[in-house]
Amino acid sequence: MAIHSLAEGFVRQTYIGANGVHHAMFPINFDSTPTPGTNPNVTTKGGDIIALQGAYADFLDAYRAAFHTDVLFGLAEAYAVDPDTDERTFIYGWDAGALGSSASPTVEFGMATLTLKTIAGGILRIVQMEGITPVNIKLRPPFIADTGVDLLTDYLTSDDGIIIGRDDAYPFGAISLTCKTSDALRKRAGL
Repeated sequence: MAIHSLAEGFVRQTYIGANGVHHAMFPINFDSTPTPGTNPNVTTKGGDIIALQGAYADFLDAYRAAFHTDVLFGLAEAYAVDPDTDERTFIYGWDAGALGSSASPTVEFGMATLTLKTIAGGILRIVQMEGITPVNIKLRPPFIADTGVDLLTDYLTSDDGIIIGRDDAYPFGAISLTCKTSDALRKRAGL
């Protein structure tokens, strides 16, 4: 794997929060060299090979549970990353066409980071900008059942999971969820 890349493939998700557009990047494991312009296949934690767009929809169902219903998840783009040069190649894009699924209010300027341990000993961090998690907290498992963080952790650590850590390994357990006020978002809003 290249020195600076997330992985040899990733999905870049665009979503619109209370204070503008956000982008999230999720490393994935292509099952083979993807062909630009076609929906690539990915390998799940359980070893199944499945088309990315459908597999990603399952992930997004869990991810959007931590966002208010006003948050729109739109463009999703898959990229391959050259392992030697870090050069990114656009592979495939689609409209995720989803909304957040929580009735809880948006926490403006909030940045929640879910940290998980991978089966190879590395870490995976999933970041959520302007979700529903209150700022100035740090939670450790076990998380409250059926909350956004619990649903996301359950998906990421399941055999259906497609998101991998920087070490190209799948997560097996959560370490913590930390939420703080994002200085970058406050600055972008002129505060």
